[in-house]
Amino acid sequence: MKEGRGTNHESLWRAALQFGTWFSLLAIAAIGYGMRQELTDAGYRVLAIFIPAYGYSADARTISFAAAPDGHFWINARANGVDFRFMVDTGATSVVFSTADARRLGLDPAALRFDHVMSTANGPTKAAAIRLREIAIGPLVVTDVPALVNSGDLSDPLLGMRLLERMSAVEIKSGRLTLRR
Repeated sequence: MKEGRGTNHESLWRAALQFGTWFSLLAIAAIGYGMRQELTDAGYRVLAIFIPAYGYSADARTISFAAAPDGHFWINARANGVDFRFMVDTGATSVVFSTADARRLGLDPAALRFDHVMSTANGPTKAAAIRLREIAIGPLVVTDVPALVNSGDLSDPLLGMRLLERMSAVEIKSGRLTLRR
């Protein structure tokens, strides 16, 4: 009879352990579901730390970017629905694309009129004026954006002052760029 009691006690212990495990898993799932927005926000913040160009949107009107190791602010954004990695250039007047970027936007560089002269760090170059339907930076969308296509060498598209001026606030502080619309 003693063996039977030990086996029953062991069976009860295993059942209680299984119940406790399942109860804990369900409680964690319920807490995770209840805090899904906070956990999603935390995930985006962590992602923005590791990929500065990704940015972190605290709300529907604000997005922040950490400076990259090279000291520049890089922004992943969409121009006319096409993904680009822009370099923020407060020394540039316009949003500027290369001819390769123009092709990605669906434009034929041969059909553009390169009749604007731009002063760049590499000297003067010609550019063609274009208009973008929109640029989306996270939740911030700017419509009817004038831009230029540079005929010279340009490794990355630039986000210049004409776009930044369309924000309600632009703040650079402690290695962080914050845009508000």
